[in-house]
Amino acid sequence: MKGDGESLAKQGIKVAIFGAGGAVGSILATFFQQLESVSQIVCIDSDLERTYKYVKGRKKIIHVITNGNRNEKLRWALKNCFLVINAASSKLNRELMAIAWEIDALYFDFASFDNLDAEQEKSHERFMEKNITAWINWGIGPGLTNTLAAKLINGLDDCVVKIRVAEHTKLKKEKNDKEPLIFLWKPDLVVDEITSPVYVLNKDSRHTDIVREPFSGPETCIFPYPIGKTTCRYMNENEVITMKNLQNILTIDVKTGGDDIERLFKKLPKITKMIKRDQIEKYLKNVKTPSPDEIKKMVDEGTILDGRVAITVEVDGEDPRTEERILRKATWMGLGLREVPRGTHVSFNTAIIAFCAILQMFKMAKEEKLKPGVFAPEYLSAEGQDAILACISEKTNPVHFE
Repeated sequence: MKGDGESLAKQGIKVAIFGAGGAVGSILATFFQQLESVSQIVCIDSDLERTYKYVKGRKKIIHVITNGNRNEKLRWALKNCFLVINAASSKLNRELMAIAWEIDALYFDFASFDNLDAEQEKSHERFMEKNITAWINWGIGPGLTNTLAAKLINGLDDCVVKIRVAEHTKLKKEKNDKEPLIFLWKPDLVVDEITSPVYVLNKDSRHTDIVREPFSGPETCIFPYPIGKTTCRYMNENEVITMKNLQNILTIDVKTGGDDIERLFKKLPKITKMIKRDQIEKYLKNVKTPSPDEIKKMVDEGTILDGRVAITVEVDGEDPRTEERILRKATWMGLGLREVPRGTHVSFNTAIIAFCAILQMFKMAKEEKLKPGVFAPEYLSAEGQDAILACISEKTNPVHFE
């Protein structure tokens, strides 16, 4: 890996953020600005006007360029980068991994694009051969969810894993007692999420290749206050595609819930078969996602009362020594919308989780403990996972284990 521990301690780190003008990338750029070990930040985004707005006047940012084409200016700007971050789109994973590989840089992203297999893992051998490292699928879910599941299954066999995530935005009702139509998800993300089939892992040979329809399987889930009880449903998530190779897991299913999902579910036409992409696009074409400034204004005016994101992970596994079934659980509640200085409760908490993982990545690189290859969160060492969880607990709210 370029930059061994000794040289890394002496030189400042140069970081490249693709999607630096976006919801998560712009917050990460702010965090790196405050990090003493980072000396240079390259910001790449398709919307230069938006990006300049967020990074204007920040002394560590040396380039703001478009990623519309892979020109010589971009390659020159990326020279000597220690870390390449894809905060833009999972569609760019392969391309940006290739760039990181070419310049001998670490690589970091938030989600896979493929629904069946993590396309990033196909680069594992190439990264190993070149002695460089990629950490993939780091956010709330996947990311923190995988890490908690990995901690809970440790020492158990034939584990049944249930991951539940809630994204909850409380809105002030209008005079007609109806809620305003405010949706904090980007419409194109919604289309991808709810038109993709949901794959549930079950290693029982009688139940392989289980496919669920989006929004199916309603279930009452209980999250920490102030979310409490809410309905969770199947939606396309990334946890299963990397965790399916863990030997001690028998089944995994992931559901998402909260007011955001239920608000959308009630608005959409009743779903009897797999919902078609053009149906969703037609419905969402007039739905505008508010900007960070507009969200802040809505919070100040009382239109948006609060926003929360929370996780519960349950594992039912067998103790190999006693053959008894053991139930373990972990919960986490992120910072609320009124607690974050910018962005949403989802984007800010996602950025914090990613930043904690990257800090550990830097630490392990400095200590020359980074394993070369491509790794999802559940495949990191227990020491690395514990350090990341401690950082997340310190910067947001504590993770609780039962």
